[in-house]
Amino acid sequence: MPLLRPAAVGAALVLLAASGPAQEPPTRKDRTAKGEAWEQEQFEEKMIARAAERAAKAADSEAARWHRELGKAFPGRVGPGLTEDDINKWFDALAGETKEWRRDAAPVRQVAELFDRAAARLELGPVPSIRRDEFAQLARRMARDTPPQPKTPDRAADADRLFRVLDRDGSGELEPAEWSERLRADARRADADGNRRVSPEEYRDYFEFRVTDAIEVQAKAADVQTKAAAATARKSGLPAWFDQLDTDHDGQIGLYEWRAAGKLLAEFKTMDLDGDGLLPPDEYHRFARMAPVPSESPTPPPDRRAGMMPPPRPE
Repeated sequence: MPLLRPAAVGAALVLLAASGPAQEPPTRKDRTAKGEAWEQEQFEEKMIARAAERAAKAADSEAARWHRELGKAFPGRVGPGLTEDDINKWFDALAGETKEWRRDAAPVRQVAELFDRAAARLELGPVPSIRRDEFAQLARRMARDTPPQPKTPDRAADADRLFRVLDRDGSGELEPAEWSERLRADARRADADGNRRVSPEEYRDYFEFRVTDAIEVQAKAADVQTKAAAATARKSGLPAWFDQLDTDHDGQIGLYEWRAAGKLLAEFKTMDLDGDGLLPPDEYHRFARMAPVPSESPTPPPDRRAGMMPPPRPE
């Protein structure tokens, strides 16, 4: 093997120096730091998911559904509770300039649906309007039927607790090295002032954004499950008219859909066992099991009765 000339040796040394020191394998300390960061990211995701689940459970009541629908129809005009003042605000928004809440004056379809549900719950029949005292009676029923919600931690407190976990060096701010992968992807939202540090106040806003986003994701997943369950139910004994009347394809028949099809209100009330103005598949099946076996005499066609098809003979 020929010896390298001095010039070649010098060039080799220059190239070696330029290439920098050899990369050291990750130390145990580095591996431990990465493991802690991964655990903190998982903890962040779990806390956000739990906060979203608590919020969803708190919203799963008739009163909460009314709050959502009225809030969409009348932004800023609906109180958050069920006090006497809140009830009056609800009714004022629904009645408008008149003294009674009239169905034919409903600004959007959802409000007309609420009218039908309220009339059915109050057993008023096909009335054109609902009075203030009747609506107050409905609100008191909703308040009575709404189960007390367990006390849950405040979201700001959850965010502060999570912030302490992520703030590994205890500096009071989250530097980029402490950002989770998701936070890094949402840097423009989390780091509102763009100074490459996330303060506790900024993280609270970011945490609220993540929880709201998680609630929407969970709601969409629940909607998919509901529709899948409804599709399965349709294959297990539901009559053809059930699918035809379900015009919004949410897997159940609302009183609004029933009336829009020209059906008799009394027949819907017979099947609506819980009186909430909604007829899901399982409730129809309960009704069909409870209904008497129809006689062998021919049943008048639906257009002559202006009502529903008869329930199937229970098996």
